Amino acid sequence: MISFGIIVELILADFSKRSFIISVLFIVFGLNGITLK
Repeated sequence: MISFGIIVELILADFSKRSFIISVLFIVFGLNGITLK
């Protein structure tokens, strides 16, 4: 159970980093899309 909790924490931390990067990319591409239109 302890190792499982550690794995879950690592996955959540990695997911938060990925979601942050994805949100930044989404904002950048969204601005580019608005300029292209």
